[in-house]
Amino acid sequence: MEGANNNRTIFVRGPQFCSPRPLQLSMKKKNYFCGGYGYAVKDAYGNLILTIKEVLGFFSRSKVLIFDAAGIPILTLKSKKFTWHNRWQAFKGDSTNKKDLIFRAKTPSVFQFKTNLDIFLASNVSEQICDFRLKANYMESKCDIFAGQSSTLIAQVKTISCSFYVC
Repeated sequence: MEGANNNRTIFVRGPQFCSPRPLQLSMKKKNYFCGGYGYAVKDAYGNLILTIKEVLGFFSRSKVLIFDAAGIPILTLKSKKFTWHNRWQAFKGDSTNKKDLIFRAKTPSVFQFKTNLDIFLASNVSEQICDFRLKANYMESKCDIFAGQSSTLIAQVKTISCSFYVC
């Protein structure tokens, strides 16, 4: 995800994961025999771009790992339990160490009927103003990402015939 905030470019994970033009991606869900799920994300030519896997912990909370095409973990998503607002944390690679925190996300209100998330980069510890906002509209099968509290659209995902278009 790339965004402009205060007239500067922010690479949340790295420039190699950004595209200057829209991409057509397809996402296929995989269910595992022992529980859990995963996704394979491919481009329009059938090349594997990302793999997403849920990792179930025996004594710990489950987490979601995102791998690049070479199978190297690039992002770990972990939900925080027992909070008023649904909260998630994203870490570099397969880490859950605080020093590898990239961003935090939370629902802006305790009760909501649409999926909205406020996203705070790791350096934004006060969480007074979000760095990005995510608004999902399932009726229109799209998800919009905005810069901070503004109406500046920086990314969009649309579901069209089971394919995702990222702008």
